[in-house]
Amino acid sequence: MKQKQFDVLPIAVEKLREKPRIRVSTESIPAQKTSIKMLIEISSELSEKLKDQSYALRMPQPQVAVLALEEFCNNNSVEPRPESEKNKKKTGRKRKS
Repeated sequence: MKQKQFDVLPIAVEKLREKPRIRVSTESIPAQKTSIKMLIEISSELSEKLKDQSYALRMPQPQVAVLALEEFCNNNSVEPRPESEKNKKKTGRKRKS
């Protein structure tokens, strides 16, 4: 068997001494969380329309979905929920006991 010989080059010391620079802008950090993530189930037909619209507008699918929801909510009058429903602590399905 032949043994391969490799040349080992030293690492430049200047690269090791450099510290990574991290910029933190307080303008980009919101004071309060104004959005939440939601998971919804939609039909495959509606999903394809969303993908087509996203491609046509050159926008991400979540952004197209948000625009569609905003337009729907602005064009239709919706009765607000009662205060008792808004102030519930836990939402979602009830757990089995």
